[in-house]
Amino acid sequence: MDAERFYEMQKQRFEIFKSQDFESGFFDVTFEVEGQKIFADKFTLTTISAPFKTMLSERWTKNDEAIELQSHSYANFYRFLTFLYSGKCDLNSRNFSAMVDLAEFYDVSALKILCDERLSQSPTKYEDRSIFHFIEVSKRFSLIKSLSMLKGYVSQNFSTLLHSPYFLKSNKAVIDLFLTCERDSLQEELLFESVFKWAEIQVEQNYQIDEKFDFNEAIKNELIKILPNINFIQMSHEFLIQYVVKKAFLFSGDELSVILLQNYNETTGKS
Repeated sequence: MDAERFYEMQKQRFEIFKSQDFESGFFDVTFEVEGQKIFADKFTLTTISAPFKTMLSERWTKNDEAIELQSHSYANFYRFLTFLYSGKCDLNSRNFSAMVDLAEFYDVSALKILCDERLSQSPTKYEDRSIFHFIEVSKRFSLIKSLSMLKGYVSQNFSTLLHSPYFLKSNKAVIDLFLTCERDSLQEELLFESVFKWAEIQVEQNYQIDEKFDFNEAIKNELIKILPNINFIQMSHEFLIQYVVKKAFLFSGDELSVILLQNYNETTGKS
């Protein structure tokens, strides 16, 4: 019964917030987002979030001034405040990143945990484009359960995801997760081809290229922390000769010699 009464009182507070009636709601703080106002009360916000407590202190705000926010959309900030009043959040692939970002910025761990749990429970309903985005977000905000789920999903769909055009548009967080997955010989070869193409795109997008620009050196720098995690010994000797050797600028002479020798010994059974 006590839990039911508490829930009813919480529900009443949420209904007051949802009404957005400044007079009857006794709101004492106003946010302005994308030209629209959202009313709330300081007690609810400051008892949940230390950043809100700082933001709403008398040193920083005046009671009659609206606090203008520009980092998020009206819909997402309203959804965030709705969670603070109700404990519920309508999460989907379009607002997930914004909700985690708001939870992190305002130090609302309950929402961050909810986001982590919700994503970790439903990987297969998202398209490939979303999967790469979720990897980046989960890495950035250390969503442990989501990262574990995503690693499993990537392992099961490794080759398919490497062929996705969205892989080449991803940031290094995605590459790092792929590198932690177990791979067979063909997957190792495909991974090397894919990360090389990814590095080419990174260089083309991030550097001003002229006739003096050393394109190969720039690619090598992009891959310098990735290559040690590639198992060249596991690849077929034919692939090494036909593809990797053509990228010899990525290695020193000694490094390439060791790779070729160890791979040859592995594929021929010699020690």
